[in-house]
Amino acid sequence: MIAALAVCAVGLILFTLLSAPSARKLITEDLSARLDKLESADSDIMDRIESASAERFKTIGVDSTEFAKAYLADFDYRIGDIDIDGDNATAKVTVTTRRLSSVLSAFSTDYQREVRSLDQAPDPEQSATLAGKSLLQAAKDTEPEDHVLTIAYHHDAGGGWQMQDSSWRNELSSALGAQGKSA
Repeated sequence: MIAALAVCAVGLILFTLLSAPSARKLITEDLSARLDKLESADSDIMDRIESASAERFKTIGVDSTEFAKAYLADFDYRIGDIDIDGDNATAKVTVTTRRLSSVLSAFSTDYQREVRSLDQAPDPEQSATLAGKSLLQAAKDTEPEDHVLTIAYHHDAGGGWQMQDSSWRNELSSALGAQGKSA
């Protein structure tokens, strides 16, 4: 009887261990859920971009949602190695996206070229229209680049893996923003 109970207990423990999601799987699922929102230009992401920039874009005649869609149009990601060291883990993710500094550089070049092509200096309204047209075109034409992100996770007391938010913000801002590392 004791042997049968021991076998059942070991079987139950093995079943629980084997059916519990692995750390790598949990981290991959969390990363995928977050990055899928960017890849699909999720409405929540678009709302955040619009609320943060709508007024500034409006002054140059650009719809912030249209700009965001152009900027994120070729966003893609690949989850690479996930290294686990006790209660800490790091995930390598390669994202393909446009760098804002590249978009702004292309915008500046195009805008200056447009202004120089005019017979006379543009009035403020014409200047704003040219700026908007140039910015939107730069967002569409700038080639995306690969960026390697290193995202930190920590194993919590509940058995899950929590992303270190500062790691996420810093790494993603680096890839999307004006400075940081490229692959």
